[in-house]
Formats: sequence, C-alpha cells, structure tokens
Amino acid sequence: MSVQIEKRVFTTDEYHRISEAGILSEGDRVELIEGEVVRMSPIGKYHAACVNRLNAILHRKVGGLAIISVQNPIRIGDFRNHSRISFC
Repeated sequence: MSVQIEKRVFTTDEYHRISEAGILSEGDRVELIEGEVVRMSPIGKYHAACVNRLNAILHRKVGGLAIISVQNPIRIGDFRNHSRISFC
C-alpha cells in the first residue's frame, strides 16, 4: 500500500502568521524558499569570510550607485528569502 503525501506551499503572509503564532521563533534558522519552509545550515567561518570579501569587492566596484544588502530578508512576490547579497 502506498501513501500519497501532498506538499503544502506557504505564502509570505502565512509564513509571518506562523511566526506570530509562536510556531516559529526568531531563533529558528529557517527561511521561506518558493513557498517551502527550509532549515538553514549554520554560517561557518568560510561562508562568512566569502560573504565579507564579496561585500568589500562590490562596495569598491559600485560605490554609491547601489545599496548592497548582505544577508538581510528580501521579499519577491509571494515568497520571502534571506538573500546572501542583493542590490537595490
């Protein structure tokens, strides 16, 4: 006998309501990717070093032409993600 499992996709608003209800807390390392709540791996020293180097390079290259946002939440459409680096 096989069991059919249906995946539930969440909108950003639903994701926020889950957090507001206390199901997710600030300490939970999760993010919403294409409607799925995904556990984030811890940031290691190599990841942090790469992000810092890339941030420094981008600041030198684009200066005041853009806002460089490093590891901050970004919302695109119905989905929310913690971007590694984004430009505005």
